[in-house]
Amino acid sequence: MRPPPLILGSALLFWGWRTGFLWTGAILGLILESTDLFRARWNFTDKEFNRLWDVCTLIFIGAGLFLRYSEDVTNAAYKFFQWFPLIFFPMAFGYAFGSRDAIPLKAFSWFMRRRGRAGADKPMAFGWMYLATCVVTSGASNIRDVWFFFGITFLIGWALFSIRPRRLSLVPWFALFFLMATLAFLTQYRLQDVQGYFETKLSELFVRFGRRGFDPRESKTAMGHIGSLKQSSRIVMRVKPEKGPIPERIRESTYTSFDADTWRGHGSFDNVTIEPDLTTWTLDTETNVTSSVRIIERVSKKFAMLAVPLGTVQLRELNVGGIETNRYVAIRTRDNPALVNFSARFTDKSIDSPPQTEGAYAWDLRIPEPEQDTIEHIAAEINAESLSHERQVKSIVAFFANNFRYTTYQAARKLGLHAATPLSDFLLKTRAGHCEYFASATVLLLRHFGIPARYVTGYAIQESSREDNSYVIRERHGHAWANAFINGRWVEVDSTPAGWEAEEEKEFPFYETLKDSWENFTFGFLEWRWFGERGFFRNAAPWLVVPLSIFLVWRIFGRRMTHRQETFRPLEIEQGGDSEFYLLEKKLRRAGLDRLPNETAAQWLQRVAAGKPSIAMTAGELLKMHYKYRFDPSGLTSEERRSLRETARTCLAKI
Repeated sequence: MRPPPLILGSALLFWGWRTGFLWTGAILGLILESTDLFRARWNFTDKEFNRLWDVCTLIFIGAGLFLRYSEDVTNAAYKFFQWFPLIFFPMAFGYAFGSRDAIPLKAFSWFMRRRGRAGADKPMAFGWMYLATCVVTSGASNIRDVWFFFGITFLIGWALFSIRPRRLSLVPWFALFFLMATLAFLTQYRLQDVQGYFETKLSELFVRFGRRGFDPRESKTAMGHIGSLKQSSRIVMRVKPEKGPIPERIRESTYTSFDADTWRGHGSFDNVTIEPDLTTWTLDTETNVTSSVRIIERVSKKFAMLAVPLGTVQLRELNVGGIETNRYVAIRTRDNPALVNFSARFTDKSIDSPPQTEGAYAWDLRIPEPEQDTIEHIAAEINAESLSHERQVKSIVAFFANNFRYTTYQAARKLGLHAATPLSDFLLKTRAGHCEYFASATVLLLRHFGIPARYVTGYAIQESSREDNSYVIRERHGHAWANAFINGRWVEVDSTPAGWEAEEEKEFPFYETLKDSWENFTFGFLEWRWFGERGFFRNAAPWLVVPLSIFLVWRIFGRRMTHRQETFRPLEIEQGGDSEFYLLEKKLRRAGLDRLPNETAAQWLQRVAAGKPSIAMTAGELLKMHYKYRFDPSGLTSEERRSLRETARTCLAKI
C-alpha cells in the first residue's frame, strides 16, 4: 500500500518548484526518501497516529488563523492551500518511518475513534493521500504553463504505472495513458475557465468576512433601510499622537452630489511623487506642519483608501507601491502589505480644492430637487437667514441636538408615505436616525444658507486603548459628517447629537466585550507579524511554542523509538503489536515474576495465578484473546477488541 520509492520526494520537489518553496520541497523530499538508509522503524500504535493527526489538525487551524489575519483574504486562501504539504508533513514523516503500511481510518476522525464505530479500523494508504495532496496543491500558485502540465502528467503516470494490473501488457497501457494525456491537454483551457469561476466565488466568500472599504466615487448610505445597522467590532486601525492633540475624526472620502440615498464624488485621481527616501509622500509643500499622528491601519493588498486627519499634507514611513489623490484629498494606495504603519503630518488649514459654486458644476451648493421643499421648510424652522455663516453653523448643530435623537434602528415607513424621500421622512416625520441622516441634512442646510458644503465619511476617534497612549478604531466607529467652507477654509461640522456612542452601546449583544477582546488579540498579532511589535506573541510565544513542540515530539516519537527491522514476517509486525497483554507482561516482570526459559505463556500465567488467584480466570481469557488478535488473520471484531482492553485493565488492577 506504500507508494514506490522516490515518487513522494519527486512530488514534493515539484510542489516546491511550482509554489516558490523549492528548497523546502527538496529538503522534505530528501527526508521522506531517506527511509531506505535506516533500518530503524517506529512501531506506532493507533494512539500515536491519533496524536500525529491531532498535531496536524492544530497546525491546520493555526495556519488558517495566521493567514486570515495577516494576509489579504484572497491571497490568504491561495497560500493556505499551498501550505498543505507542510501542514500534513508530521503525519507523512510518521508514516514513512513507521513499520505499518497503512493507517486506520479512525486516526483522521475524532468521531470514529469512539468505541464500536463501524469501519474505524479500515486501513488507509496515507502515502497515496499525501502524494495527491502534493500534486493538487502544486497548482495553487495559479501559474500553469506547459511545464506544469508535463510535471503533473509525469507524476500521475508514474503513480498509475506502479499500480497497473500485471496482466496488462505495457504497449496497451502506454497507449491508453497517452490518449488520456492528450485529451487532458486539449481540454485544459476550458477547465481553467471553470476553475476561474469557482476561484471567483471562493474569493467572494472570503471577502464577505473582510472589511468593506469606502469607495471614493460614491457612498451608498443606509438611509431608508429598515431594521438596525450592523455594528462590527473588527479593528480597522490604531491612532497614536506624535505631535499636538489627537483629532476627533479622520476621513477617508469626500462627496459632493446627492441623489436619494447615495452621495457621489467627482474628479479623477493623480499620482503623488515619492521623496528620495522612498517612504515619504508630500501632498503640499507650501503648508507648515503643526501636528502629526501615528496610524497603524489594516488595508487590502491591491488598493486601499487611507484614513487621515483633515489638513494632512505629508505621509512619512509609508511603504506602499504608490499613492494617488484627488481634488478632495482622498488618498488611495496600491500594492500594499496587509498592514501599514505611517506618520500623518497635518495642519489646521485644509488643502482641499476650493468649492465649486458657479456654472454647471456648482456641486458644492446644489440641493437635489426632491429635497428642496423639505430643506426650505426646515431652514424656516431654524430661522437663521440673517445670521453670519459661523452662527448659522451653530444654529444647525443646535437645532439637531434639541429636536432630534440618534438611533441605529429604522422602522418601516407607513403605507402611503413612500413618495417622500428617506431624508425628508427623517426631517419631517421621525426626527430620529443615524449619522448619515444628520450629515446629509446638514450639508443641504448649509448649502441653503449659501455655505459651500461637502459630505465626508471616515471614523470617529473615541475608544482609548488600555495598553498604551493610543486609540482603537473599529468598523462600528465609522462616521459621517459635513465639511463647510467658511472664511476661506474648510472646517468640519458634526451635527450628530452628542452621546451617539452610548446609544449604539445599548444595542450591543452581551458578548460584545468578548468580540472586542478577540479583535484586540488578532490586531496585536498583525502588528507582531508585520512590525515585530513587542506584545503577547513576542514575549510569550517562545515560552509556549518551543516547550509544547518538544513535548509533542517526545510523546509521539520517543516512546516506541527504533524497533529494528528483523526477519519477522510483515503480519507479525503489523498485527497485535498494540495488544494490552504486553502491559500485563511488563508489570509482572517488574514485580519479579519473569517468564522462565522454555516456559509457554499459558504455563507462565498458571504459575503466576497460583500466587495470585484473583487473576487466574481473567488472565486465561486475556491470553486467548491476545493469541487471536496476534495470529488470527481475521483479527478481532470491535467488540472483541474492546473486551481485550477491558480484561487487561482488570488484570492490571488486581496485581
